[in-house]
Amino acid sequence: MNKTLFLAAFFGLTAVAAGAYANHGIDPKNTVKVMSAVRLQQVHGLVILAIGLAGYAALPEGLANKLKIATVAFALGIILFSGNIYLIYFAGFKGLSFLVPFGGMTIMAGWVVLMWAAVRHGPRR
Repeated sequence: MNKTLFLAAFFGLTAVAAGAYANHGIDPKNTVKVMSAVRLQQVHGLVILAIGLAGYAALPEGLANKLKIATVAFALGIILFSGNIYLIYFAGFKGLSFLVPFGGMTIMAGWVVLMWAAVRHGPRR
């Protein structure tokens, strides 16, 4: 099983479900806040999908490792950011809301790792 592709599919599926629930099951004044979490989850789910598909190519070991690190950062960031926003607006649970900014920072760290990979593993000539 390709765990990265599975993770991307899981995030894609749950983003659609969360978006549907945000539009039909919560107070409309909170829809914009939840849709921010949905959008972040969708975008980074697609990034994880691209990384998973890249795993089928012959990548240098160092690049493959950096892509795994970025995937973990994106997944953890989605859970901390989007997951906690869902807990707040879907379940009324605010006990972990302090983790939302850490989710955003973790996602940014994933992008930094991708930048590092780009600089370290440029095109072969």
